[in-house]
Amino acid sequence: MRLIGASLVFVCDEDFTIIKNGGVVFENGRILAVGEYKELESKIESNTDFSIESSADFGADFGAGFDAKSSIKSSVDFAKGFGKLSGRSLDSSFDRDFALDFAKREKNKKKAKKPIKKQFFSDCILLPAFVNAHIHFEFGANTTSFAYGSFEAWLASVMSYRGGVLEKLESVLKKQINTQLECGVGSVGAISSYGGDMLALAHSPLRVSYFCEVLGASEVENSFVRFRERFESAFEVKSERFIPRVAIHSPYSVHSELAKKVIDFATQKSSTKPIISAHFLESASEREWLESKSGWFKGFYADTLKIPNPKPLYEISEFLELFSGVQAVLTHCVAMSEVELGRILDAGHFITTCPRSNRLLGGKMLDIAHFRRVDSRFAHSLAIGTDGASSNVDTNLLDEMRSALFGLGLCEGFGLGEAAKLLLLSATRYGAQALGLENGELKRGKYADFALFGIPKIADSATPILHFLTNAKKVDMLYINGEVVIKR
Repeated sequence: MRLIGASLVFVCDEDFTIIKNGGVVFENGRILAVGEYKELESKIESNTDFSIESSADFGADFGAGFDAKSSIKSSVDFAKGFGKLSGRSLDSSFDRDFALDFAKREKNKKKAKKPIKKQFFSDCILLPAFVNAHIHFEFGANTTSFAYGSFEAWLASVMSYRGGVLEKLESVLKKQINTQLECGVGSVGAISSYGGDMLALAHSPLRVSYFCEVLGASEVENSFVRFRERFESAFEVKSERFIPRVAIHSPYSVHSELAKKVIDFATQKSSTKPIISAHFLESASEREWLESKSGWFKGFYADTLKIPNPKPLYEISEFLELFSGVQAVLTHCVAMSEVELGRILDAGHFITTCPRSNRLLGGKMLDIAHFRRVDSRFAHSLAIGTDGASSNVDTNLLDEMRSALFGLGLCEGFGLGEAAKLLLLSATRYGAQALGLENGELKRGKYADFALFGIPKIADSATPILHFLTNAKKVDMLYINGEVVIKR
Protein backbone atom coordinates (compact mmCIF):
# COMPACT_ATOMS: atom_id res chain seq x y z
CA MET A 1 0.00 0.00 0.00
CA ARG A 2 1.25 3.49 -0.84
CA LEU A 3 0.27 7.06 -0.05
CA ILE A 4 1.31 9.97 -2.24
CA GLY A 5 0.43 13.59 -1.54
CA ALA A 6 0.91 17.06 -2.99
CA SER A 7 0.24 20.70 -2.21
CA LEU A 8 -2.79 20.56 -4.50
CA VAL A 9 -4.73 17.56 -5.75
CA PHE A 10 -6.95 18.02 -8.82
CA VAL A 11 -9.53 15.25 -8.44
CA CYS A 12 -10.97 15.95 -11.92
CA ASP A 13 -14.50 15.02 -10.93
CA GLU A 14 -17.43 16.82 -12.53
CA ASP A 15 -17.16 19.70 -10.03
CA PHE A 16 -13.38 19.92 -10.43
CA THR A 17 -12.71 19.44 -6.72
CA ILE A 18 -9.31 20.67 -5.54
CA ILE A 19 -7.89 19.28 -2.28
CA LYS A 20 -5.25 21.40 -0.57
CA ASN A 21 -2.50 19.23 0.90
CA GLY A 22 -4.27 16.19 -0.48
CA GLY A 23 -3.29 12.62 -1.10
CA VAL A 24 -4.11 9.31 -2.74
CA VAL A 25 -3.85 5.84 -1.22
CA PHE A 26 -3.34 3.04 -3.75
CA GLU A 27 -2.44 -0.61 -4.00
CA ASN A 28 -2.37 -3.31 -6.68
CA GLY A 29 -2.91 -0.78 -9.43
CA ARG A 30 -6.11 0.70 -7.97
CA ILE A 31 -6.94 3.81 -5.97
CA LEU A 32 -8.16 2.99 -2.46
CA ALA A 33 -8.85 6.45 -1.04
CA VAL A 34 -8.56 10.16 -1.87
CA GLY A 35 -8.61 13.00 0.65
CA GLU A 36 -6.51 15.23 2.87
CA TYR A 37 -3.01 13.83 3.25
CA LYS A 38 -2.84 14.08 7.05
CA GLU A 39 -6.21 12.39 7.45
CA LEU A 40 -5.22 9.55 5.13
CA GLU A 41 -1.91 9.20 6.94
CA SER A 42 -3.73 8.98 10.28
CA LYS A 43 -6.09 6.31 8.97
CA ILE A 44 -3.16 4.26 7.72
CA GLU A 45 -1.45 4.50 11.10
CA SER A 46 -4.65 3.30 12.80
CA ASN A 47 -4.82 0.33 10.42
CA THR A 48 -7.97 1.44 8.60
CA ASP A 49 -8.93 -1.15 6.01
CA PHE A 50 -8.94 0.66 2.62
CA SER A 51 -9.26 -2.52 0.56
CA ILE A 52 -11.76 -2.49 -2.30
CA GLU A 53 -14.16 -5.19 -1.26
CA SER A 54 -17.79 -5.30 -0.21
CA SER A 55 -18.97 -6.29 3.23
CA ALA A 56 -20.33 -9.44 1.63
CA ASP A 57 -16.73 -10.60 1.16
CA PHE A 58 -16.44 -10.97 4.92
CA GLY A 59 -19.09 -13.65 4.69
CA ALA A 60 -16.58 -16.01 3.12
CA ASP A 61 -14.75 -16.09 6.45
CA PHE A 62 -17.90 -17.03 8.37
CA GLY A 63 -19.45 -19.73 6.22
CA ALA A 64 -22.66 -20.04 4.23
CA GLY A 65 -24.86 -18.83 7.06
CA PHE A 66 -23.62 -15.23 6.93
CA ASP A 67 -25.22 -12.69 4.61
CA ALA A 68 -23.93 -9.14 5.14
CA LYS A 69 -26.82 -7.64 3.15
CA SER A 70 -29.59 -9.16 5.20
CA SER A 71 -30.24 -10.86 8.51
CA ILE A 72 -28.37 -14.02 9.48
CA LYS A 73 -29.93 -16.92 7.62
CA SER A 74 -28.87 -19.52 10.17
CA SER A 75 -27.31 -18.60 13.48
CA VAL A 76 -26.05 -22.16 13.84
CA ASP A 77 -24.13 -22.03 10.54
CA PHE A 78 -22.98 -18.54 11.39
CA ALA A 79 -21.62 -19.69 14.74
CA LYS A 80 -19.81 -22.56 13.08
CA GLY A 81 -18.20 -20.19 10.64
CA PHE A 82 -17.11 -17.78 13.33
CA GLY A 83 -15.81 -20.67 15.39
CA LYS A 84 -13.35 -21.47 12.63
CA LEU A 85 -11.82 -18.03 13.05
CA SER A 86 -11.97 -17.64 16.81
CA GLY A 87 -11.78 -21.18 18.11
CA ARG A 88 -14.96 -20.51 20.09
CA SER A 89 -18.45 -21.94 19.88
CA LEU A 90 -21.30 -19.44 19.81
CA ASP A 91 -24.94 -19.60 20.60
CA SER A 92 -27.68 -18.20 18.39
CA SER A 93 -27.87 -14.93 20.30
CA PHE A 94 -24.37 -13.89 19.25
CA ASP A 95 -24.34 -10.35 17.95
CA ARG A 96 -23.72 -10.15 14.19
CA ASP A 97 -22.08 -6.71 14.35
CA PHE A 98 -19.51 -7.95 16.84
CA ALA A 99 -18.60 -10.79 14.51
CA LEU A 100 -18.24 -8.42 11.59
CA ASP A 101 -16.02 -6.16 13.68
CA PHE A 102 -13.92 -9.17 14.64
CA ALA A 103 -13.37 -10.01 10.97
CA LYS A 104 -12.30 -6.45 10.22
CA ARG A 105 -9.81 -6.51 13.10
CA GLU A 106 -8.36 -9.78 11.88
CA LYS A 107 -7.91 -8.33 8.40
CA ASN A 108 -6.38 -5.15 9.79
CA LYS A 109 -3.80 -7.21 11.68
CA LYS A 110 -2.72 -8.68 8.38
CA LYS A 111 -2.67 -5.23 6.78
CA ALA A 112 -0.49 -3.89 9.60
CA LYS A 113 2.27 -6.31 8.68
CA LYS A 114 2.62 -4.77 5.21
CA PRO A 115 5.06 -1.86 4.85
CA ILE A 116 3.46 1.45 3.92
CA LYS A 117 5.30 3.76 1.55
CA LYS A 118 4.28 7.39 1.80
CA GLN A 119 5.61 10.63 0.39
CA PHE A 120 4.38 14.23 0.23
CA PHE A 121 5.52 16.67 -2.48
CA SER A 122 5.43 20.39 -1.75
CA ASP A 123 4.95 22.91 -4.56
CA CYS A 124 3.39 20.18 -6.69
CA ILE A 125 0.06 19.29 -8.28
CA LEU A 126 -1.20 15.72 -8.35
CA LEU A 127 -3.90 14.90 -10.90
CA PRO A 128 -5.04 11.99 -13.08
CA ALA A 129 -2.66 11.00 -15.86
CA PHE A 130 -3.81 12.60 -19.10
CA VAL A 131 -5.73 10.85 -21.85
CA ASN A 132 -4.67 11.68 -25.41
CA ALA A 133 -7.88 10.46 -27.00
CA HIS A 134 -6.77 10.65 -30.65
CA ILE A 135 -3.21 10.20 -31.87
CA HIS A 136 -1.58 8.72 -34.99
CA PHE A 137 1.82 7.28 -34.06
CA GLU A 138 2.65 5.82 -37.48
CA PHE A 139 3.12 9.09 -39.37
CA GLY A 140 5.55 10.71 -36.94
CA ALA A 141 8.41 11.03 -39.41
CA ASN A 142 6.42 13.15 -41.85
CA THR A 143 6.94 16.53 -40.23
CA THR A 144 7.80 18.37 -43.47
CA SER A 145 6.40 16.03 -46.12
CA PHE A 146 2.81 17.24 -46.25
CA ALA A 147 1.18 20.53 -47.17
CA TYR A 148 -0.51 22.73 -44.56
CA GLY A 149 -3.00 25.54 -44.98
CA SER A 150 -6.02 23.57 -46.14
CA PHE A 151 -7.34 20.09 -45.53
CA GLU A 152 -7.60 19.48 -49.26
CA ALA A 153 -3.94 20.33 -49.91
CA TRP A 154 -2.86 18.20 -46.97
CA LEU A 155 -4.87 15.15 -48.10
CA ALA A 156 -3.58 15.49 -51.66
CA SER A 157 0.01 15.58 -50.38
CA VAL A 158 -0.61 12.51 -48.21
CA MET A 159 -1.87 10.58 -51.22
CA SER A 160 1.10 11.58 -53.37
CA TYR A 161 3.59 10.61 -50.65
CA ARG A 162 1.75 7.64 -49.14
CA GLY A 163 4.52 5.19 -50.06
CA GLY A 164 6.87 6.87 -47.59
CA VAL A 165 4.62 7.48 -44.61
CA LEU A 166 6.19 4.69 -42.54
CA GLU A 167 9.81 5.82 -42.86
CA LYS A 168 12.04 5.47 -39.76
CA LEU A 169 9.10 3.98 -37.90
CA GLU A 170 11.02 2.32 -35.06
CA SER A 171 12.84 5.46 -33.92
CA VAL A 172 9.74 7.59 -34.48
CA LEU A 173 7.59 5.35 -32.29
CA LYS A 174 10.08 5.47 -29.44
CA LYS A 175 10.20 9.25 -29.62
CA GLN A 176 6.42 9.65 -29.80
CA ILE A 177 5.80 7.29 -26.88
CA ASN A 178 8.35 9.18 -24.77
CA THR A 179 6.68 12.46 -25.69
CA GLN A 180 3.39 11.16 -24.30
CA LEU A 181 4.91 9.96 -21.04
CA GLU A 182 6.97 13.11 -20.46
CA CYS A 183 3.95 15.39 -20.70
CA GLY A 184 1.93 13.27 -18.26
CA VAL A 185 -0.13 11.16 -20.66
CA GLY A 186 -0.98 7.72 -19.30
CA SER A 187 -3.60 6.61 -21.84
CA VAL A 188 -3.93 7.03 -25.59
CA GLY A 189 -6.50 6.41 -28.28
CA ALA A 190 -4.05 5.24 -30.96
CA ILE A 191 -5.40 5.20 -34.51
CA SER A 192 -3.48 2.62 -36.53
CA SER A 193 -3.81 2.44 -40.31
CA TYR A 194 -1.14 -0.19 -41.00
CA GLY A 195 -0.39 -1.98 -37.72
CA GLY A 196 3.24 -0.90 -37.73
CA ASP A 197 2.91 0.63 -34.27
CA MET A 198 1.22 -2.37 -32.65
CA LEU A 199 4.07 -4.14 -30.85
CA ALA A 200 5.78 -0.94 -29.74
CA LEU A 201 2.56 0.28 -28.12
CA ALA A 202 1.63 -3.13 -26.69
CA HIS A 203 4.97 -3.29 -24.89
CA SER A 204 5.02 0.35 -23.80
CA PRO A 205 3.98 1.57 -20.33
CA LEU A 206 1.02 3.42 -21.86
CA ARG A 207 -2.57 2.30 -21.44
CA VAL A 208 -3.60 1.93 -25.09
CA SER A 209 -6.98 1.84 -26.79
CA TYR A 210 -5.68 0.53 -30.09
CA PHE A 211 -8.04 1.45 -32.92
CA CYS A 212 -7.44 -0.70 -35.99
CA GLU A 213 -8.59 1.62 -38.76
CA VAL A 214 -10.38 0.47 -41.88
CA LEU A 215 -10.31 2.33 -45.21
CA GLY A 216 -11.84 1.37 -48.53
CA ALA A 217 -14.27 3.17 -50.79
CA SER A 218 -14.45 0.05 -52.97
CA GLU A 219 -13.27 -3.59 -52.87
CA VAL A 220 -15.25 -4.27 -49.71
CA GLU A 221 -14.21 -7.90 -49.19
CA ASN A 222 -10.49 -7.36 -49.74
CA SER A 223 -10.48 -4.32 -47.46
CA PHE A 224 -12.30 -6.26 -44.75
CA VAL A 225 -9.88 -9.19 -44.94
CA ARG A 226 -6.88 -6.88 -44.55
CA PHE A 227 -8.54 -5.11 -41.64
CA ARG A 228 -9.44 -8.38 -39.92
CA GLU A 229 -5.88 -9.67 -40.19
CA ARG A 230 -4.56 -6.55 -38.46
CA PHE A 231 -7.22 -6.71 -35.78
CA GLU A 232 -6.57 -10.39 -35.05
CA SER A 233 -2.85 -9.67 -34.74
CA ALA A 234 -3.64 -6.94 -32.22
CA PHE A 235 -6.02 -9.25 -30.38
CA GLU A 236 -3.19 -11.75 -29.86
CA VAL A 237 -1.28 -9.22 -27.74
CA LYS A 238 -4.34 -7.92 -25.89
CA SER A 239 -3.78 -7.17 -22.21
CA GLU A 240 -5.21 -5.06 -19.39
CA ARG A 241 -3.32 -2.08 -20.81
CA PHE A 242 -3.61 -2.85 -24.54
CA ILE A 243 -7.19 -3.01 -25.81
CA PRO A 244 -7.84 -3.61 -29.54
CA ARG A 245 -10.74 -1.57 -30.92
CA VAL A 246 -12.10 -0.54 -34.31
CA ALA A 247 -11.95 2.72 -36.28
CA ILE A 248 -13.92 3.73 -39.38
CA HIS A 249 -11.68 6.23 -41.15
CA SER A 250 -14.33 8.68 -42.40
CA PRO A 251 -17.58 8.99 -44.36
CA TYR A 252 -15.66 9.90 -47.51
CA SER A 253 -13.27 6.92 -47.43
CA VAL A 254 -15.15 3.83 -46.20
CA HIS A 255 -17.91 2.10 -48.16
CA SER A 256 -21.13 1.71 -46.20
CA GLU A 257 -21.14 -2.09 -46.57
CA LEU A 258 -17.56 -2.26 -45.34
CA ALA A 259 -18.35 -0.04 -42.36
CA LYS A 260 -21.32 -2.24 -41.42
CA LYS A 261 -19.22 -5.41 -41.63
CA VAL A 262 -16.54 -3.89 -39.43
CA ILE A 263 -19.02 -2.64 -36.82
CA ASP A 264 -20.73 -6.05 -36.74
CA PHE A 265 -17.30 -7.64 -36.32
CA ALA A 266 -16.48 -5.30 -33.43
CA THR A 267 -19.80 -6.10 -31.75
CA GLN A 268 -19.11 -9.83 -31.95
CA LYS A 269 -15.62 -9.38 -30.52
CA SER A 270 -16.70 -7.22 -27.59
CA SER A 271 -18.40 -8.40 -24.40
CA THR A 272 -19.64 -4.84 -23.78
CA LYS A 273 -20.86 -2.03 -26.02
CA PRO A 274 -18.08 -1.50 -28.61
CA ILE A 275 -16.25 1.81 -28.75
CA ILE A 276 -15.57 2.86 -32.33
CA SER A 277 -13.57 5.84 -33.56
CA ALA A 278 -14.16 7.84 -36.74
CA HIS A 279 -13.05 11.09 -38.34
CA PHE A 280 -16.16 13.17 -38.98
CA LEU A 281 -16.76 16.46 -40.81
CA GLU A 282 -13.14 17.57 -40.63
CA SER A 283 -13.61 20.11 -43.43
CA ALA A 284 -16.18 22.18 -45.27
CA SER A 285 -15.30 20.20 -48.42
CA GLU A 286 -16.35 16.97 -46.72
CA ARG A 287 -19.69 18.49 -45.79
CA GLU A 288 -20.20 19.83 -49.32
CA TRP A 289 -19.50 16.41 -50.81
CA LEU A 290 -21.86 14.56 -48.48
CA GLU A 291 -24.66 17.11 -48.85
CA SER A 292 -24.33 18.32 -52.45
CA LYS A 293 -22.36 15.56 -54.23
CA SER A 294 -20.02 18.23 -55.53
CA GLY A 295 -16.87 20.14 -54.75
CA TRP A 296 -13.25 19.14 -54.19
CA PHE A 297 -13.97 15.52 -53.24
CA LYS A 298 -15.66 14.82 -56.56
CA GLY A 299 -12.40 15.58 -58.33
CA PHE A 300 -10.44 13.66 -55.69
CA TYR A 301 -12.47 10.52 -56.34
CA ALA A 302 -12.27 10.83 -60.11
CA ASP A 303 -8.66 11.95 -60.51
CA THR A 304 -6.82 10.43 -57.53
CA LEU A 305 -8.86 7.32 -56.70
CA LYS A 306 -9.82 6.73 -60.35
CA ILE A 307 -13.48 6.08 -59.54
CA PRO A 308 -15.74 6.96 -62.52
CA ASN A 309 -18.91 8.93 -61.87
CA PRO A 310 -18.25 9.17 -58.13
CA LYS A 311 -21.05 9.64 -55.64
CA PRO A 312 -21.02 10.08 -51.86
CA LEU A 313 -21.05 6.86 -49.86
CA TYR A 314 -23.49 8.31 -47.31
CA GLU A 315 -25.60 11.23 -46.38
CA ILE A 316 -24.47 12.76 -43.08
CA SER A 317 -27.43 11.30 -41.18
CA GLU A 318 -26.77 7.85 -42.64
CA PHE A 319 -23.19 7.87 -41.42
CA LEU A 320 -24.28 8.74 -37.89
CA GLU A 321 -26.91 6.01 -38.05
CA LEU A 322 -24.12 3.45 -38.49
CA PHE A 323 -23.22 3.88 -34.83
CA SER A 324 -26.60 2.98 -33.36
CA GLY A 325 -25.95 0.45 -30.61
CA VAL A 326 -22.27 1.32 -30.18
CA GLN A 327 -20.37 4.21 -28.58
CA ALA A 328 -18.74 6.40 -31.20
CA VAL A 329 -15.81 8.72 -30.65
CA LEU A 330 -16.09 11.25 -33.49
CA THR A 331 -12.96 13.28 -34.13
CA HIS A 332 -12.64 16.86 -35.44
CA CYS A 333 -16.29 17.79 -36.23
CA VAL A 334 -15.25 21.34 -37.19
CA ALA A 335 -17.92 21.44 -39.94
CA MET A 336 -20.60 20.01 -37.65
CA SER A 337 -23.96 21.76 -37.35
CA GLU A 338 -26.16 22.09 -34.28
CA VAL A 339 -28.39 19.37 -35.73
CA GLU A 340 -25.54 16.85 -35.87
CA LEU A 341 -24.39 17.89 -32.40
CA GLY A 342 -27.84 17.06 -31.03
CA ARG A 343 -27.87 13.65 -32.69
CA ILE A 344 -24.40 12.85 -31.39
CA LEU A 345 -25.24 13.82 -27.82
CA ASP A 346 -28.64 12.11 -27.88
CA ALA A 347 -26.91 8.87 -28.89
CA GLY A 348 -24.38 9.12 -26.04
CA HIS A 349 -21.38 9.52 -28.33
CA PHE A 350 -18.24 11.57 -27.67
CA ILE A 351 -16.41 14.21 -29.69
CA THR A 352 -12.63 14.56 -29.78
CA THR A 353 -11.10 17.87 -30.75
CA CYS A 354 -7.56 18.24 -32.11
CA PRO A 355 -7.21 22.06 -32.05
CA ARG A 356 -3.78 22.61 -33.60
CA SER A 357 -4.30 20.03 -36.32
CA ASN A 358 -7.60 21.64 -37.26
CA ARG A 359 -5.98 25.07 -37.33
CA LEU A 360 -3.12 23.86 -39.54
CA LEU A 361 -5.25 21.93 -42.00
CA GLY A 362 -8.55 23.75 -42.04
CA GLY A 363 -7.87 27.22 -40.73
CA LYS A 364 -10.10 27.02 -37.66
CA MET A 365 -10.68 25.13 -34.44
CA LEU A 366 -13.87 23.46 -33.29
CA ASP A 367 -16.09 26.23 -31.92
CA ILE A 368 -16.28 24.83 -28.40
CA ALA A 369 -17.70 28.00 -26.86
CA HIS A 370 -20.59 28.07 -29.36
CA PHE A 371 -21.52 24.41 -29.00
CA ARG A 372 -21.25 24.67 -25.22
CA ARG A 373 -23.83 27.46 -25.28
CA VAL A 374 -26.07 25.48 -27.65
CA ASP A 375 -26.11 22.34 -25.48
CA SER A 376 -24.68 22.05 -21.97
CA ARG A 377 -24.12 18.31 -22.50
CA PHE A 378 -21.39 19.09 -25.02
CA ALA A 379 -18.79 19.96 -22.37
CA HIS A 380 -19.33 16.56 -20.73
CA SER A 381 -18.84 14.71 -24.02
CA LEU A 382 -15.64 16.39 -25.19
CA ALA A 383 -12.23 14.72 -25.29
CA ILE A 384 -9.00 16.14 -26.67
CA GLY A 385 -6.21 14.67 -28.79
CA THR A 386 -3.11 15.72 -30.69
CA ASP A 387 -3.73 13.90 -33.99
CA GLY A 388 -0.40 12.88 -35.56
CA ALA A 389 2.91 14.65 -36.03
CA SER A 390 2.19 14.78 -39.77
CA SER A 391 -0.66 17.21 -39.13
CA ASN A 392 0.63 19.00 -36.04
CA VAL A 393 3.64 20.81 -34.62
CA ASP A 394 4.17 17.90 -32.20
CA THR A 395 2.11 15.46 -30.16
CA ASN A 396 2.57 17.12 -26.76
CA LEU A 397 -0.86 17.20 -25.10
CA LEU A 398 0.11 20.02 -22.71
CA ASP A 399 0.99 22.20 -25.69
CA GLU A 400 -2.26 21.15 -27.36
CA MET A 401 -4.27 22.31 -24.37
CA ARG A 402 -2.35 25.59 -24.16
CA SER A 403 -3.04 26.35 -27.81
CA ALA A 404 -6.71 25.60 -27.29
CA LEU A 405 -6.72 27.74 -24.16
CA PHE A 406 -5.68 30.86 -26.04
CA GLY A 407 -8.21 30.18 -28.79
CA LEU A 408 -11.09 29.47 -26.42
CA GLY A 409 -10.38 31.94 -23.66
CA LEU A 410 -11.00 34.98 -25.84
CA CYS A 411 -14.46 33.83 -26.88
CA GLU A 412 -17.30 35.92 -25.55
CA GLY A 413 -18.64 34.62 -22.26
CA PHE A 414 -15.94 31.97 -21.98
CA GLY A 415 -13.04 33.18 -19.84
CA LEU A 416 -9.57 31.72 -19.48
CA GLY A 417 -10.27 30.06 -16.15
CA GLU A 418 -13.38 28.31 -17.41
CA ALA A 419 -11.57 27.27 -20.58
CA ALA A 420 -8.66 25.82 -18.59
CA LYS A 421 -11.02 23.75 -16.46
CA LEU A 422 -12.90 22.44 -19.50
CA LEU A 423 -9.67 21.46 -21.25
CA LEU A 424 -8.25 19.62 -18.24
CA LEU A 425 -11.48 17.67 -17.83
CA SER A 426 -11.41 16.85 -21.55
CA ALA A 427 -7.89 15.49 -21.08
CA THR A 428 -8.81 13.44 -17.99
CA ARG A 429 -12.36 12.58 -16.94
CA TYR A 430 -14.13 12.85 -20.30
CA GLY A 431 -11.23 11.49 -22.33
CA ALA A 432 -11.31 8.38 -20.16
CA GLN A 433 -15.08 8.07 -20.56
CA ALA A 434 -14.76 8.43 -24.33
CA LEU A 435 -12.32 5.51 -24.45
CA GLY A 436 -14.19 3.44 -21.87
CA LEU A 437 -11.29 3.50 -19.39
CA GLU A 438 -11.46 3.25 -15.61
CA ASN A 439 -9.22 6.24 -14.99
CA GLY A 440 -9.25 9.97 -15.65
CA GLU A 441 -10.45 10.79 -12.14
CA LEU A 442 -8.91 10.35 -8.70
CA LYS A 443 -11.59 8.15 -7.20
CA ARG A 444 -11.72 4.97 -5.17
CA GLY A 445 -11.73 1.95 -7.46
CA LYS A 446 -10.22 3.73 -10.48
CA TYR A 447 -6.85 2.74 -11.92
CA ALA A 448 -3.90 4.31 -10.11
CA ASP A 449 -2.90 6.38 -13.15
CA PHE A 450 -1.78 9.84 -12.05
CA ALA A 451 0.80 12.52 -12.73
CA LEU A 452 2.79 14.81 -10.46
CA PHE A 453 3.96 18.22 -11.69
CA GLY A 454 6.23 20.55 -9.76
CA ILE A 455 5.23 24.23 -10.05
CA PRO A 456 6.88 26.73 -7.65
CA LYS A 457 4.47 28.46 -5.24
CA ILE A 458 1.44 26.83 -6.86
CA ALA A 459 -0.15 26.31 -3.43
CA ASP A 460 -0.50 30.09 -3.05
CA SER A 461 -2.06 30.64 -6.49
CA ALA A 462 -5.48 32.28 -6.65
CA THR A 463 -6.07 30.55 -10.02
CA PRO A 464 -4.27 27.19 -9.74
CA ILE A 465 -6.03 25.55 -12.70
CA LEU A 466 -4.98 28.30 -15.07
CA HIS A 467 -1.48 28.52 -13.60
CA PHE A 468 -1.03 24.79 -13.93
CA LEU A 469 -1.93 24.84 -17.60
CA THR A 470 0.30 27.82 -18.36
CA ASN A 471 3.31 26.54 -16.39
CA ALA A 472 3.36 22.74 -16.60
CA LYS A 473 6.06 21.53 -19.00
CA LYS A 474 7.24 18.04 -18.07
CA VAL A 475 5.90 15.58 -15.54
CA ASP A 476 8.00 15.02 -12.42
CA MET A 477 6.49 11.64 -11.69
CA LEU A 478 4.04 9.52 -13.68
CA TYR A 479 2.23 6.48 -12.33
CA ILE A 480 0.44 4.01 -14.60
CA ASN A 481 -1.31 1.08 -12.96
CA GLY A 482 0.25 2.08 -9.66
CA GLU A 483 3.82 1.83 -10.96
CA VAL A 484 6.27 4.68 -11.56
CA VAL A 485 7.08 4.95 -15.28
CA ILE A 486 8.62 8.44 -15.26
CA LYS A 487 10.61 10.02 -12.43
CA ARG A 488 12.72 13.16 -12.74
